[in-house]
Amino acid sequence: MSNKNYTSKKAYERYLKTAIWLDFRNRQLSARPLCERGCGRRSQVLHHSPEAYQHLGHERPQECEALCHLCHDIIHGVIPANDNEPLPVVLRKKPA
Repeated sequence: MSNKNYTSKKAYERYLKTAIWLDFRNRQLSARPLCERGCGRRSQVLHHSPEAYQHLGHERPQECEALCHLCHDIIHGVIPANDNEPLPVVLRKKPA
């Protein structure tokens, strides 16, 4: 993270609990109710793109992706992609 205010994981985790982030997150998830990876599940997580870390607290909607928990966990490697599930559905990038 290059934003000087959020240079550590602990500081970033604190930021995710601020009113600024929670308000932005809630507005974005309301406006984008389905996972943007195309799986059809309800979005529950607003995922930061690498560009968004440059100015945390001033993120732009296009720098974040509304995702379901499963797709978010797959992106971060928490859950390996299932070999029986078609990867284009789970790991598809949102259209530019």
